[in-house]
Amino acid sequence: MSLALIAVALADVLSGPTLAIAWAAEAAVLAWLARAVGDVRYQLASIGYLGAALIHALFFDAPLDQLYSATARPTSGAVAFVGTAVAAGVAAWLCGPWPETAPAGGAFAPLESVFAAVRRGQERWRVAIGWAGSLSALYAASLGLLGLAQWIASGSVEDAFQWGHVSVTGLWGPAGIAVLAAGHRLRRSELRTSGLVWLAAVLVDTLYFATNELDGDPRGYAYIVCAAALLVGALLDRLSVKDDVSLLFSGGLAVASIGFGVAGLHQLVGGHTAEYLALLPLAALYCVIGALVLGRDRDLSTFLWAPALAVAGAASWQLLDGTWLVLAWSAAAAGLVVLGHWTGEKRLYAASVSFLTLAVGRAFFYEAPLGDLFESFIKRDLGVKDAGRLFGEHGGVLDRLDAAFFTVVIGYYVARALL
Repeated sequence: MSLALIAVALADVLSGPTLAIAWAAEAAVLAWLARAVGDVRYQLASIGYLGAALIHALFFDAPLDQLYSATARPTSGAVAFVGTAVAAGVAAWLCGPWPETAPAGGAFAPLESVFAAVRRGQERWRVAIGWAGSLSALYAASLGLLGLAQWIASGSVEDAFQWGHVSVTGLWGPAGIAVLAAGHRLRRSELRTSGLVWLAAVLVDTLYFATNELDGDPRGYAYIVCAAALLVGALLDRLSVKDDVSLLFSGGLAVASIGFGVAGLHQLVGGHTAEYLALLPLAALYCVIGALVLGRDRDLSTFLWAPALAVAGAASWQLLDGTWLVLAWSAAAAGLVVLGHWTGEKRLYAASVSFLTLAVGRAFFYEAPLGDLFESFIKRDLGVKDAGRLFGEHGGVLDRLDAAFFTVVIGYYVARALL
């Protein structure tokens, strides 16, 4: 009761971030006192004070709108989260096994089952409080980066806000990677899961916020930073452990990474030709990384080189035309066959067939249709220039539909072969 009265008194005397810091300090003191006197009730009170400090900081001192809206003072109230982060660190460090104690008596006797559950669940409390403190510190650092951008910027508040969010993305990505790496190194599944979830959150945040709120170069750099973080996370997790979860997350992160890379270059590179030229080294980078990891994990390698080849194919379609495009796709098909034979990776044969199909299709149905060859043979044999006069200067029905006839026939036999 006295602790509750102290909390109310503090709320009456103090306000703003100072109140959150006071409650956080009280939480740290109570966590220490619980260990000093061996009474778990003080630990419960500590958790209550810490929760109150977090709620006050999030809803009154530095709400989430402060992170996602351009303001002249984005760091206002951030000190409240610094206080809660420090207090949560102390409280988490003091969580540990409790010695055997006598059951609670008197008015607290009915709550003994609750106290016993708290004593047994110290590891879970350590994780929960530790995460509360880590997220508080990360949030305070994010607001600090926005404030730094405002301080060093010479332009408008909006411009500083956009560039500040690029640095926030640069903070969140490595933070998720660090947690993921710690999970693998310490063999803690909850840390690994948290790291993967955080990287997924970075993906969603970049996809939603950067796409809708950032413009021009800031959006492009945010995409590139996110792409790098997702790529490192995919490699780190899949090369550390091979299970269904890692395949699902790492494969998704790898594909999303190259997608963000393409989107980033689209924003940053001006001009049609320059943009698609920039995509070729990006695709080459992912193909090289896929080749380097092929010996350790062919599934992850496929998730890297397959979308990269798709990007390269699309870029070449925009950069080349006519015979040069057919030659480029044919060369890619031949190179993939050689690589597949050299590495023993049969999936490269499927990619080779895809490029060869594109090359043959482009050659036979667009550049030099088989129908033209067939019709030329008939008209030369008959000694006529056009197959008819139905379409005036365009000739007859055979002149217009020759390619379609052969496309239908070849398509029929290809479908039969596949089915």
